[in-house]
Amino acid sequence: MNDISRMQFPLIASALLALGALLAPTPGQAEDYGNLDFESRSDGGVGIKFSNGCWISYDRNAKRGGHAGSCSSWQYDEADEAARSYLNVGGYSSSGSSSAGPIPEGQMERYCQGEASAKLGTRPTNISTRPVQKRGKDFVVFGQSPQSGYDVTNFECVFGKRGMFKGVQVTGSSSHSSGSSSAGPVPEGQMERYCQGEASAKLGTRPTNISTRSVRKRGSDFVVAGQSPQSGYNVTTFECVFGKRGMFKGVNVMSRGNESGGGYGNNEIPRVAEQKCRDTFGVPAKVGPISPLRPGYWEVIMTQTNGPRSAACTVTSDGQIEDWIELN
Repeated sequence: MNDISRMQFPLIASALLALGALLAPTPGQAEDYGNLDFESRSDGGVGIKFSNGCWISYDRNAKRGGHAGSCSSWQYDEADEAARSYLNVGGYSSSGSSSAGPIPEGQMERYCQGEASAKLGTRPTNISTRPVQKRGKDFVVFGQSPQSGYDVTNFECVFGKRGMFKGVQVTGSSSHSSGSSSAGPVPEGQMERYCQGEASAKLGTRPTNISTRSVRKRGSDFVVAGQSPQSGYNVTTFECVFGKRGMFKGVNVMSRGNESGGGYGNNEIPRVAEQKCRDTFGVPAKVGPISPLRPGYWEVIMTQTNGPRSAACTVTSDGQIEDWIELN
């Protein structure tokens, strides 16, 4: 019996080698991405190899085929996801570059801009995106095109937990509003800039004509107050409101200036009004911008000459302080 076993061993070894050769990827240029190698096969499928020697093959429909080496259950799961992404099989659509392998988290936002521009038929410069967020096991980048305006398409780019790009999914569009409220939560540090874009779209002006103040809390909401233009006599004031989780609620117009262009009359703030703001501020300060809010009322921004302090002083023409906001 032992002699028979010794005679059969070379045959078994040869059979295993032949099987390994049959299952191995066809010759080609393999691309190495961390601990995963991808190699396109002549039948339109892909072979995926892990750094520990586990190798799994897939046909063109991402259906799992043979394997070689020691493969764990999580490697099967990871390879299944990678194959679907590489072969562009699944519920998301892609421009075709998803076969570039895992995308580092720090590059996902820029990668999404390229994929979304290809899907939507526009330039990457017309795409705006939000920072990467986690959603379950996936990474998600929310965005819109164009960056502002009245005909906006919202989308999301989805990456698997290993960074494999799954695709771009259009989540909504609008032809009557700025439309980006569905683009996902906005981080507090980006709310002021986000508000400038939303307000410019609502008011039909450029973001450079918008001035905003720092984010402040109002109940459970975040609020950014602003105006357009940044100074002058035909000023529209507004506020952007974000929910407690950062979801953008909208732009509320608080007051509009004299839209006939006639202004408020005197083009200079009364000296007594400016001096009252200076006296209330209490330390040497730079004054400006100064903006008329409505007839007889002015807003004066005060910035400490040699320090970080700043404040917004709302004052009447006769020097009565109506409102005072410390801006930092």
